[in-house]
Amino acid sequence: MSITSELIVPEHLSGQRLDRVLLALCPKLSLRARRRMTEDGLVLVNGRRACCATKLCEGDSVCLCQKKSVSHISSAKFLAKDGDILFFFKPRGLHTECLAGSTHASLEALVPELYPQAEDVRLVQRLDLGTSGIVSAICSREAHASFRTMEEAGNVQKKYFALLEGKLTRPRQAKMALDTRKRTQTKLQSAEAPWSRWTSFIPLAIFAEGSPLPPWLNISFSAFPCDLTLAGCSIHRGARHQIRAHAAGLGHPLFGDSLYGGRPHAVFFLHQAFVAVGESRCLCLPDWLVEDSLPSEILSWLRGF
Repeated sequence: MSITSELIVPEHLSGQRLDRVLLALCPKLSLRARRRMTEDGLVLVNGRRACCATKLCEGDSVCLCQKKSVSHISSAKFLAKDGDILFFFKPRGLHTECLAGSTHASLEALVPELYPQAEDVRLVQRLDLGTSGIVSAICSREAHASFRTMEEAGNVQKKYFALLEGKLTRPRQAKMALDTRKRTQTKLQSAEAPWSRWTSFIPLAIFAEGSPLPPWLNISFSAFPCDLTLAGCSIHRGARHQIRAHAAGLGHPLFGDSLYGGRPHAVFFLHQAFVAVGESRCLCLPDWLVEDSLPSEILSWLRGF
């Protein structure tokens, strides 16, 4: 890790918090980005890591550091291109977008390597850090407006696989509006969302607590730790944490999604397996479903329109 710039705290900044003093070193970064840099260990005060709330004194040394380049996650890949629409695969644990002030790897940063043929590729969909699956992109400025128009008209369809807690015994539709203003957690509202923001859930397989895993489910359980449902989820326009919040609102949070009331587990299981943008199609199964032995009714749901 190398030092890129340094500030000796002047008298007029004495007593200020570190995240505020950093404005003098990086005036173009937002407060959130400055805090992210500090949390990632890229800011040193008198040669040591410090927290955002650290109060500084006149004469303190504040250094910005740069980590060596982070190796990319090799499982990210280019999937397909149809006209101006491109599809990429984002694995769980990889950010979709580059985060200001962060050194974490992202699909956005990897795009030039994954698809070097085009210079102007823009991602038009975003998946959570813990969600895997297909991310759509466009490779012309004109196509961006066209994509948004199709999305607003309901001509973009997305299908996910989700492992939910409990037994979802019938198809359900979550219509609750979402409040995404708070960064940590999306809140459900009593009002109904526009139809394009609804989430449809359909049970594809139900598993009883303690039963053995079927051969087509590649998850590291010796047996199911509780009643679980493999659900198919369909949306048109996604909001932040939409499926996670809607599933919890129906009383079936994702297994492992403790942020929304699920049982604690190392990961949750949510994967965007199908995207249709107008006439363009892309399909990509998660690594925890074995295609060769997957029941035909599950594949029929995924491939049906």
